Amino acid sequence: MSVVSRPLGIQTNNVAEYTGLVLALREAQRLGARSIDLRLDSKLIVEQLHGLEYMPPEYNAYNAAEVDHLVDALQALIYTTEELTNECHG
Repeated sequence: MSVVSRPLGIQTNNVAEYTGLVLALREAQRLGARSIDLRLDSKLIVEQLHGLEYMPPEYNAYNAAEVDHLVDALQALIYTTEELTNECHG
């Protein structure tokens, strides 16, 4: 397990979530992970990563291309916390 953080100043929740995602993916790669399960509480980001939701161009400033590359490189499985809750109680 590892902890990473960075001050963001005043930002939107989407910026904070994408920044956290990028930092987590970078850390997993730094630690030599070959696969990773991402359990996100942002349904919007999960749908964007699966290509089901439009990703506005301004998200490119938040490393969308790097996220795509790292998700592929780490063979990431992406879930929402809602999906996991339904799976456990289903």
